[in-house]
Order: sequence, then structure tokens, then C-alpha cells
Amino acid sequence: MSSARRARWPATAYGVVAGALAVASIALLIAHAASGVGHYPPEWEFTLPLGLVASFLGEMLLRRRPEQKLGWVVAAIGVTVLLQTAATVYADYSLFVHRLPATAGVFAVAGLPSASLVPLLAALFLIFPTGRLPGRRWLPVAVILALTFVVGLPGQLGGDPSGTDFPQLPNPLQLHSALVPRAGDVVNVVQIFILLAGAASVALRWRRSGETVRRQIKVLLAAALLWPPVVLALVLGPSSFGDSIWGQLLFATPVITMVVAVFLAVVRYRLYDIDRVISRTVSYVVVTGVVIGSYVGMVALIETVLGFSSSIAVAVSTLAAAAASQPLRRRVQRGVDRRFDRAAYDARRTAEAFAQRLRDEVDPDVVTSDLIEVTSRAIQPTSISLWVATR
Repeated sequence: MSSARRARWPATAYGVVAGALAVASIALLIAHAASGVGHYPPEWEFTLPLGLVASFLGEMLLRRRPEQKLGWVVAAIGVTVLLQTAATVYADYSLFVHRLPATAGVFAVAGLPSASLVPLLAALFLIFPTGRLPGRRWLPVAVILALTFVVGLPGQLGGDPSGTDFPQLPNPLQLHSALVPRAGDVVNVVQIFILLAGAASVALRWRRSGETVRRQIKVLLAAALLWPPVVLALVLGPSSFGDSIWGQLLFATPVITMVVAVFLAVVRYRLYDIDRVISRTVSYVVVTGVVIGSYVGMVALIETVLGFSSSIAVAVSTLAAAAASQPLRRRVQRGVDRRFDRAAYDARRTAEAFAQRLRDEVDPDVVTSDLIEVTSRAIQPTSISLWVATR
């Protein structure tokens, strides 16, 4: 077997497993919908898209960069989420549509993804973007992370079913011990600190690394900027919005985007466009927050202080928010560009100044010299030449 084949077979095997879980989940969901029962598995709108995207990108990383350990982490996230989706859909279909064999045992296995997802996310941060720990001093953190998984796994697999989405299903792996929930609480606290340590390791890499690694970290940062507006929408929305299909899909969006960001950072796709992406993302996040906050405040002000009806308050607030959105976006965009996309901002200002001078200049030699100078300052080429057509 050639070295190229040996490098590809783990990705192929992984693709078969992830594909089987995805096909099984989708087939059961379609059968569930065709039955007309009207009850659907919990949170499948979140787990299924995340599992599909993470497993596909994980397989792509295993094929394109088999030496990069981040590919294995992303692949593990994808297959664990798909495993949880398949087990949950299987249990729900068996309870509400048609009885299937070993339903309780299949659902008990769904505790495996719950125990491994947080450690996998922490590992993703610890080795991002190089696939290695920041240094030998971080090895104890990795060891503690592995120990939390080993200690927390029995509690996840042997937990009390009354606290799950299917309390009517007995857990054949249940451990009847008072130590199980206590150990689970300790593991959860330790894993939260390790997640924070992972975020700190990314910040440490930023300080110690060169331009390429910094741009890779910027890709992850751009994806993380989607969290504030999503959390704001879930908090300010109706109480039932978070449990609806649209709420679950909205919550899945920043998680999926972060997985995509890891893939783009590892394959180094269009890294030099990331400053522009960050500037646009920051500006729209700020504008969205200001517009939503102003809208909610105006509705409350019109209803409570001025005494108008709720329909009038909503209409007036909507018109005011729509009218203010574009001028606010332009102002915020200029301010953000000065901070996050300074090179593009300076280049744009230089080009605008040249266009203004060009209106009043008639000497071709001066225009030629000015054009070469502006081009050099704006895009900083290694060399520049100008051909002028003459009659």
C-alpha cells in the first residue's frame, strides 16, 4: 500500500462511519415526520447541522492535512454529535412512533458524546492552530483534561434518566451511588477552567507567534464575534423562541461558523482577507446591538411614558430603527476600519485624495508621478511600472 493510500484510509473509514450515522438520523427523522405524530426529537435542529458540517470538514482535514491533529479533533466532534443525534432520534422514534429494539441501551450510549464534547472543545483551543500544545508547561493541562473525561464518563453513561429528555426510559447502565452526581459537578467545574485555559493559550500564541499564526487566530476571532448578537436575539426574543426550530438553528450558527473557521485557518484559505472580514463583522455586530437596544428602549418609552398602544409603539420604533440603521452603519464602519482594517482604510483614503487632486491637475507628468506614488503607498508592490500610450 502506497503512502498516499495509507494517509487516506483513516479519512475514508471515518467518512463511512459518519455517513452511516447521518443517513440513519435523517431516515428516522423523515419516517418520524411521515408518521404524523407531531412530536420530534429534542434539539435535533442544533445537533444534526453541527454534526454534518463538523464531520464533513473533519474528513476534509484528514484527507488534506493528515499530519494536523486538529483534523482529528474536528472529526471527533462531528462523529460524537452525530452519534448523539442518532441515539436521540432512535429513542424518540421508538417511544412515539414504533417500538425499536434496545431503545434504552441506545439512548444510554448518547451519554458518551455529552461526556466528550466539552473536552474536545477544550482540546481544540489548546492545540489551535498549529496542532501542538503551546509548550511543555501545558502538558499537565492536557493530562487533567484527559482525566476529567475518564472520571466524568461513568457519570454520563450511568446517570439518572429522570434528568434526561426521556425520563420514561430506564438506563441499563445507571450507577446507584451518591458519588456519581458529585463527581460530575467537580468534573464540570474543572472542564470550565480548562476551557478558559484553552482560550488563554490562544491569547498566548498571539503574543508569541508570527503574522501567519496571528491571521489564523483572527479567523477564529471573526467566528467568535457572532456569539453576542445570537445571545442577544435569544435573550430578547420570546420565551419559546430558544426551543423552536429557528432558535435552535440560530444557536447552531456561531458554533458551526467556529468549526468552519478552524478548517479555513488550518488550510490557510484567504488568510489575508481576514482583516476585512473582522471589520465588517464587528461593524454589523455593533450596529445590530445598537439598533435592537434602541428599538426595545423606544417601544418601552412610547408605551409607558407617552401612553400609546403597543401597535403604534412597534410601528414607530421600527421606522425609527430602519431610518437610523444605514447612517449608523456608515459611521460605525469608518470607526471600525480605522481600528481593525487600517491598511484598507489608509489605501481608500489615499485613493480618494488622489481622485480629488486629479480633478485639478492637467500636467501628464505630474499625474503620472502622482499615480505611481499613490499606488506604491496604497498597495505597496515590490515593483511598479507604468506604460503610457501616445499617438
